[in-house]
Amino acid sequence: MNNPFHQLFIKYFSQLNTKNLHGFVDLNDEIAHLKNFIWKDRQSPFNLSKCQEYSVYEVLKAIATLGISIDPAKKLAYLAGEYDHNQQPVLRLYIGYRGEIALATQFNVIRSATANLVYENDIFKSFGASQEIEHSITSLSTAQRGNCTGGYCRSVLASGEILNSFISIEELDEIARNQIENMQGNTPWNSIWCHEMYRVALYRRAAKDWRQRLYSHPELTKPLLYTDAA
Repeated sequence: MNNPFHQLFIKYFSQLNTKNLHGFVDLNDEIAHLKNFIWKDRQSPFNLSKCQEYSVYEVLKAIATLGISIDPAKKLAYLAGEYDHNQQPVLRLYIGYRGEIALATQFNVIRSATANLVYENDIFKSFGASQEIEHSITSLSTAQRGNCTGGYCRSVLASGEILNSFISIEELDEIARNQIENMQGNTPWNSIWCHEMYRVALYRRAAKDWRQRLYSHPELTKPLLYTDAA
């Protein structure tokens, strides 16, 4: 399998591996996943093999420093191409919601996180972002629970404190409309999995708070900025 970045991998492997301080990933495995991804993409209109070398280096540095694997089976993060401000093709690392949870957990920002949808017949009381929520359901049948009115993500921080984030149904529906429009209808947001995507949006919203805490680690700031914003 011919790879245009083979010399880059050899030249910078030792340097990149020093970024893997916590040993969350095996850099050899991640390079193999990257090579495979680029090989499979060679016939696409973008063609990742044409990406600028600096961007491939930055992606590998982010993977090593953040400890986020691009193994497709783990579904934590994926790669994509885009154009930089000079209109040059570059490789970027995109972290999925599972990756955001893994990142916040392994750097001791959170202990756990759970996204919950609220329906109009539920018993729901919120006392603020840092207080426990009272949420009781009246039925296991979503039909009997009524229409969805929004949701919240309950995070337990490393300190044991609670941090809640909320999204109303109006905002969730707006996110859905934007996704459907951007993907021309070809998206889980436009399917029977819509409510599961609501939960993904809730994790994404919570990840904005987690990332602010991750920025307290100076070594993570630049790699985080090179990934997509949560």
